[in-house]
Amino acid sequence: MEQTDVDSVIERVLGELGSGSIRGQKTKLAIIEHAAGAFATGGFQGTSMRSIARSVGIDHSTLLHHFKSKDELLVAVLGWRDVSGGRQVAGSGIGPEITADTLAEGVRTLATANAEDADLTRLFSIMVAEAGQEGHPARQYLQWRQKLAMDFWQGFAQEAGSGSGDVAPTFTAHEKAALFISVWDGLQTYDALNPGDVDPPELLARIAQVLFGGPASDPAPSDHER
Repeated sequence: MEQTDVDSVIERVLGELGSGSIRGQKTKLAIIEHAAGAFATGGFQGTSMRSIARSVGIDHSTLLHHFKSKDELLVAVLGWRDVSGGRQVAGSGIGPEITADTLAEGVRTLATANAEDADLTRLFSIMVAEAGQEGHPARQYLQWRQKLAMDFWQGFAQEAGSGSGDVAPTFTAHEKAALFISVWDGLQTYDALNPGDVDPPELLARIAQVLFGGPASDPAPSDHER
């Protein structure tokens, strides 16, 4: 996909999921939900548009009316995942003023939501790994998404000041943002390979406090440390 195509899909998915007739909205959402499950279990390459249409109970032509290609549908699935995650954080009661504590709580809320939707999170982890290759259909969307994340985390690190966090003197704001994004992606993969070995939401919340706020509180011992 060209960048202009990616921008168009992002705008539609993130801004217009609620547009159109109620029937059209339901059909579009059903397509995205079924595609998410199919991509997560059968892989992106191993899933056909026709099989997704059959699972939704619509004609192939109806599917193509909403999403012109499988690449476009993949971007829609990833965008839908991000929209859903944002709603989880917004509904957690976190106020507009972001502090180290509310930031950690937001991280915990979003990571918990990711853990509860294991199939979609696994799909995202696979796409992140595969999108390192030039020409991958999710590459430009994930680059766009990562830039937003980098801007947020770097900005928060700068606002927190050089005195915050045990590792603040060691890393720049840009480096701390890159580290946190990488740790989050890596922990999701680790948890998929070693279910239950660590508690990703709690661990990510503590890491956020260390990088962007201040010393994390002593954690409760895990089951295998007792």
